[in-house]
Amino acid sequence: MKFKYDAYIYIATRRPIRIRNVIIAGKEGIAMLVLSRKRNESVVINDNITVVVVDVRGDKVRLGINAPKNVPVHRKEIYDSIRNIKLSENVTVNTH
Repeated sequence: MKFKYDAYIYIATRRPIRIRNVIIAGKEGIAMLVLSRKRNESVVINDNITVVVVDVRGDKVRLGINAPKNVPVHRKEIYDSIRNIKLSENVTVNTH
């Protein structure tokens, strides 16, 4: 399911820019904001996380992420592995 909304984004330190008809792709109550960025452009999340497009080569995009030390940042496959390990540890603890 896709919805179109107007949205405000912050690019680096500039003032908010209004974007019309931003595509929000949603599935089962989860929405994803889809933005286009060029090299050296950024997206700010929650005033304390900045994601910068560092490089684009073919189908690979290199991202730079600036986040507070208390915010874990992982690639999805690493996050899934960590979560699976934690879940299996909880199952082991709960079965004894």
